[in-house]
Amino acid sequence: MGDLAMTTLQANPDASASMGEAISVRLTSLAAFSDEDRALTRLYLSPAHRKAADLVIRWMRDAGMSARIDSVGNVVGRYEADRSLARTLILGSHIDKVRRAGSYDGNLGVVTAIETIDRLHSEGRRLPFAFEVVAFGDEEGVRFPSTLGGSRALAGLFDAAILDERDAVGVSRREALVAFGCDPSRIAEEARPFENVIGYVEVHIEQGPVLEFENRPVGVVTAISGASRGEVRIVGESAHAGATPMPLPATNKRV
Repeated sequence: MGDLAMTTLQANPDASASMGEAISVRLTSLAAFSDEDRALTRLYLSPAHRKAADLVIRWMRDAGMSARIDSVGNVVGRYEADRSLARTLILGSHIDKVRRAGSYDGNLGVVTAIETIDRLHSEGRRLPFAFEVVAFGDEEGVRFPSTLGGSRALAGLFDAAILDERDAVGVSRREALVAFGCDPSRIAEEARPFENVIGYVEVHIEQGPVLEFENRPVGVVTAISGASRGEVRIVGESAHAGATPMPLPATNKRV
């Protein structure tokens, strides 16, 4: 992604400032869509998510891409290659938000990808591979117990059982998808064959202290930490850890 952006900017050395300004304007526009007043909260498949998705679709189409909301609530834009049967490079990030979030997390990767494709389109350029820009809808896992449903669908790892999960007010993921205009029965069709994909590149803010500590403007990573979630049920009784002998029989077992 960085090399692509630099290739685009080399054709116009004065473009870097205007590209940064354009990205900033898009970020500000997206930050206006929140499920809370006076704070940025954008839950998966919420009214604010829908408004953000509609704006992203408009930006994608203005940048020369075909665009749609897929079966799992992601926004997907496609910019074709200069030849047929070309492989695809996937760019993007997420547009759902945790409660009281910042405006850069996730959104930066989406709008930077759109702005880069917009520059290629304005110059009438196509490359030997196609692009897909994906604005994932379900990364944060705030609304439903499971998370990463959007990326799991693209990877062919979506578990249909999570469609029955419910949010805090009792709405199931399946019901929320249908209300959003999606068809949950077609989620399996969103899987991308690995042989057709070059890779996935995401621009993201650093959520740690390394770049700031080293006074570096940007870093490149090839992998990130993963997350596993589970539910544990413990049966036992409360007792002082220092004064209660372990061999004594339990007298008041409870969960």
